[in-house]
Amino acid sequence: IAKTKVCKPDRRVGFYTLRYDSGIDKVADTVEVAIKYGIIQQAGSWFNFVDIDTGEIISDDEGEVIKLQGKPNVIEYLEDNQYLLEEITNKINSKIN
Repeated sequence: IAKTKVCKPDRRVGFYTLRYDSGIDKVADTVEVAIKYGIIQQAGSWFNFVDIDTGEIISDDEGEVIKLQGKPNVIEYLEDNQYLLEEITNKINSKIN
């Protein structure tokens, strides 16, 4: 018998990142889910963005592989590049639905 103090044993629990100055951090939560579904590949503290359709690592406009160290840098990069954030969000939604 599994015991839990968070919720009933037959229920799922959801988590979210809460920032006191700005509320729920959607970008940080998107990064967590993208890592879980393999859209963002993590190797230690290094992160790569993966195209699910082809399995290739995504490159930037100059043709260089996007490789970032540390989750805060990934969050900052996605905040600066909204097109990539929207693409990752759409891929997550397509995998969930």
